[in-house]
Amino acid sequence: MEKLPQEILDDVFTYLWNPEQPITEQFHIVSKISIRTVLNCRLVARRWFDSETLIRVFVDVLSRTPFVWYNHRFPALEAMSEIPKYTRWFDHTITICGMDLGLVTLGAYDRWGPGREELDKESPVTQYLVHLLRRVSCVEHFRFYPIYPNCLDGTWPNWDVSILDRVSFETCFRGEYGRTKYGYPALQDGECSWWGVQLESGWIFPKIKEAFQEAGICLDSVDSSLLGNRASHCAISGGGDPAHDDSVVEPDLFKWFPKNLKRIAITITRPSRGPLLNSSSLEELKNLQHLEITLSKSPEQAIDSDGPFAGSFFGLSSWSSEMWFRLENLKKVWFMADYKFSFRESDILNALDFFPNLEHLALGHILLHPNAENWTSLLQKLAAFNLKELWLLDPRDLHHHRHHLHHHHPHVNHQPGHIIEGTHNTDYHMAKYVEDDHLSAAAGHVDMIETETLWTDEGYAYPPLRRDVEYPGFVLFEEMKHNH
Repeated sequence: MEKLPQEILDDVFTYLWNPEQPITEQFHIVSKISIRTVLNCRLVARRWFDSETLIRVFVDVLSRTPFVWYNHRFPALEAMSEIPKYTRWFDHTITICGMDLGLVTLGAYDRWGPGREELDKESPVTQYLVHLLRRVSCVEHFRFYPIYPNCLDGTWPNWDVSILDRVSFETCFRGEYGRTKYGYPALQDGECSWWGVQLESGWIFPKIKEAFQEAGICLDSVDSSLLGNRASHCAISGGGDPAHDDSVVEPDLFKWFPKNLKRIAITITRPSRGPLLNSSSLEELKNLQHLEITLSKSPEQAIDSDGPFAGSFFGLSSWSSEMWFRLENLKKVWFMADYKFSFRESDILNALDFFPNLEHLALGHILLHPNAENWTSLLQKLAAFNLKELWLLDPRDLHHHRHHLHHHHPHVNHQPGHIIEGTHNTDYHMAKYVEDDHLSAAAGHVDMIETETLWTDEGYAYPPLRRDVEYPGFVLFEEMKHNH
């Protein structure tokens, strides 16, 4: 290898890595093997290390690896930004993680509360980021990880789990009064709290977006990781304190998004209490062509009086006739959930009115509200939108039956798919949509994929009580088109 001409060596370097897209992700990533290969090649010889081709490959890998927030700073991004031979090739993508892996001494609330605010007053992270981002001002795509991927492999930071978090999870698991009866198992020793991770990411995310704006960087896209939509702890929090939900005024999720964006793909939990599209900031994204939203329901989110699946996410039906804005350039809308929300047919249809030139609609893991509406009815009405393409991933209908209980006991053992409401027991069952004549007529081209994800013979509407649940994403359809 040492005697190979440089041009042949450089040609070899271009094949060192290939981005891959897992079925549980919404963008391409770099495998750990590829990362190790590129890093090892840089250590072989000086002319390998100095090869511009290998430098470009190294920067491509670096741009798709999350820069970690550490002690209220980004040391790896800072170090890279000071080396011109790297920054001049850093012209496409930047990836940032919202977990601060360094401040392990801060108390639970201080990680996103008073302690963090005090740190920010002493050394504002926004201005710090503006300084760094101006050195890589040619980037076009920003990717955000609310949680570091290695954490999902079991390598969690050595954080103490607060008493509040532990009691919260244990109470969820037992299904006691005042907590959701469909929570997740209690925390294990050494495992970081989902609550702290989400709220900390929610604190830094708007700061980063603000820094891009102040740095004058014209982004084309903002994507947050999907990570299989794992049990709600891999999403950007809508803000606020889950324990005091009624007192929270949650922020506009689109407030700091750059106005020239063409694509947004965001994974969120605890969305604002108002309708998702009730956003003056979204109205300003006139160039937006592709909007992708993945919704998770946090374990602490209270259930409504009608059950755990009540309360539409879109919430448009009461004032849908008053359209105050439309996004004329939006061609693609992809929406995915995690079977912890149900959706009304009318809200989905009314939401589409915001996008008069919509061509491509994708709906993944959508559970329709338990009433007379179902997927057959929705597909029949979708035909009026003249869509060019429709993707359906694991469409489901939700059914429920109420049974009068003559003797209600407070210590009833609640099982998945059942809740106790006063003197009535509500039995929820999830039903698969079975293809009928309305499927092919709903759009110019229709594809439906049934993955059997989380399906049980009992047909319970709720996933297993685990926090490692992985939902496949829309990449399945892209792979299908590529194979054909």
